[in-house]
Amino acid sequence: MCNVGLHRRGASEIEDNLAALADHDLIAAVAGDGDARVLLRSDHSHNVDPSLPDATPPADEYLVLDADSSQNRAVNAALAGESFVLQGPPGTGKSQTIANVIATMMARGRSVLFVAEKRAAIDAVTKRLTSVGLEGFVMDFHGGTPRRRELARLLDESLAAIAAVSPADQPELHQRLEESRTALSGYARALHRERDP
Repeated sequence: MCNVGLHRRGASEIEDNLAALADHDLIAAVAGDGDARVLLRSDHSHNVDPSLPDATPPADEYLVLDADSSQNRAVNAALAGESFVLQGPPGTGKSQTIANVIATMMARGRSVLFVAEKRAAIDAVTKRLTSVGLEGFVMDFHGGTPRRRELARLLDESLAAIAAVSPADQPELHQRLEESRTALSGYARALHRERDP
């Protein structure tokens, strides 16, 4: 009974704000409006340097899980404030990429609100964050907002986890990574350079 009441109230709020939603380019694009999609692409498709995965200094890169170049580009697009849709069939690394986006945003002092239609999607991302020791930074409200006491406990745990993290200083590891990346980038450039027959 309560869920039905909440659902009706949510539907009413959407109906009351339908005009404002329809005027928002991102909402219109998600709903399938072709003109809004073109507008969003023209506004946001050129701001992220495609070479960033190869040029970002290791000390400024906060990927906590493996990422290929397309996943790394998605992280860089999120950091640049781009609007984009991350899609792909099961097993292609969407949850892994979202976890990397969240970890990178956290490392830069930003807050993240992750919302999903299905509980399984939330579980997949939180599982990956837990696997790298970031569970103390996650507050899961899927079942609704907790009571004040529970919310205070979750906030206290998160703040304690944040205070307990010491900065990582790995200059030797970063140096080896930069050397390997430079060598691999050199191979890629050599493979794509035009040569006389």
